[in-house]
Amino acid sequence: MESKALQDMLFYRTRISGNKEAIYDHDTGRRYTYGELYRRASQLAHFLVEDCHLKKGDCVGFFCSNHPAFFEAFFAGLQTGIIITTYNFRLNISELLTMMEHERPQILFYECSQGERIKQIRDRIEIARSISLDIPNEGDLAYEAIFDRPEVSPLRADLSEDDILIYFHTGGTTGTPKTAMISCRAVFYNCVCDIMTNALTMEDAELVFLPLFHTSGWNITTLPLLMCGGRIVLTRCFKAGTALKIIAQERPTVGMAVPAVYKALAAHPDFGKTDVSCFRWLASGGSTVQKTVMEAFWARGVPLTNGYGMTEVGPHNMTVPMVGASVEWLRSKWNSIGTPMYFNEVRIVDDQGRDVPDGVQGELLFKGPLVFSGYLNDPAESAAMIEDGWVHTGDIAWRDGDGYYYIAGRKKTMFISGGENIFPSEIEAVLGAFPAVRGVCVIGVPDERWGEVGKAILVVDPAVYEEEALLAFLKEHLSTIKIPRYFQITDHIPLNSAGKRDIAQIRALFGKI
Repeated sequence: MESKALQDMLFYRTRISGNKEAIYDHDTGRRYTYGELYRRASQLAHFLVEDCHLKKGDCVGFFCSNHPAFFEAFFAGLQTGIIITTYNFRLNISELLTMMEHERPQILFYECSQGERIKQIRDRIEIARSISLDIPNEGDLAYEAIFDRPEVSPLRADLSEDDILIYFHTGGTTGTPKTAMISCRAVFYNCVCDIMTNALTMEDAELVFLPLFHTSGWNITTLPLLMCGGRIVLTRCFKAGTALKIIAQERPTVGMAVPAVYKALAAHPDFGKTDVSCFRWLASGGSTVQKTVMEAFWARGVPLTNGYGMTEVGPHNMTVPMVGASVEWLRSKWNSIGTPMYFNEVRIVDDQGRDVPDGVQGELLFKGPLVFSGYLNDPAESAAMIEDGWVHTGDIAWRDGDGYYYIAGRKKTMFISGGENIFPSEIEAVLGAFPAVRGVCVIGVPDERWGEVGKAILVVDPAVYEEEALLAFLKEHLSTIKIPRYFQITDHIPLNSAGKRDIAQIRALFGKI
């Protein structure tokens, strides 16, 4: 049932509102209606099947920044059963080759800025065809040439709810990203979950700058908006000044980003001059937004809240209810990830797998139709992640008496000091609220007396940073055992290819006392 409803999603939407704008590509100025999106997806589907001889279960990959072609290929995949995968073009060649050898994309879509790297990839791995979204390498096809053919009828593959539509790559802190298989069922329920939980309608619009090589760019609001008839304003990347101009011109009503984006927007000199009253709500994921940043948006009448999700379990899992919530209520739950969204079963368990009471920390587990279908060609990792249908997130959480959930930290980054479990994320949230701190990572380091103690690696503004002021601030907000024993100033926090902090590299560089 889910597969058929999803498969006909663009057909139904075109029938209802075919002349309504679906996507505005800000970087080119081109606007696509739902009818045009449907026509182009059908032409692309015929090209992939008839010209490229692809079949259901084959894979095509994207190696570029955000582009409307991602969505045309997604809807072509619904017609054909062809799987799309999206590669982080910031990865190095060896990482990319490992992933591509694993997934075997037969076609790569790229942009001219990646032309030389495409040549290197094709020299080392068999790719049937590479297609440029703008200026092609010699011998490659230009993407727009696909649409020179006459209008065609949509194709209709036989899809089941368990058929895979998309490969998403996990953004872990160590090792090559794993390939999470996302089914028709998972995509459908994620869309419906967001529409029902956050009251999305065809009057809503979103500015999309989160990269489409991660699940958040797709599944958090974007595909749900295309299902319910909303509008997508697409940009290649995030720049605070540009985003504020687009907000003023295009008037998005909802949005999803990471804390660094909201911090950059609030700090931009044009923030106070930009009319942001168009927003019904804004959501953040990845980590907790600093309260001072939240206050900047609340003061402008914009509900900004935290949420929770991960590639393998949605990512529609938790949110602070935003529709109708007062600023006073949001302020009282500012550091919560909220309550479960539609279709999510949730548990918090101890090390023996027993449910814990409210106020007690344990591992966060999820179950439901939003869950992924395992890792591609990796049954051992899949089995370790999913046990009796429950996905083990590796996050330590607790629930308050109102039913709101909070993340204490990652199980793998926890350290034990004087017999007490210490979660770096809690300390990092406090350090990040200190005005002079621009970046932070906390790790545990050996200590003869306590076993381990905290060490904070900081990026600071040297013009205003004072260690004594920082220590006074920490004593006000943290218990003594949680205050880092050591502090080290650096010019940057090492990141991995997925844009997350590279804990292994951080430990290698800063793990000594």
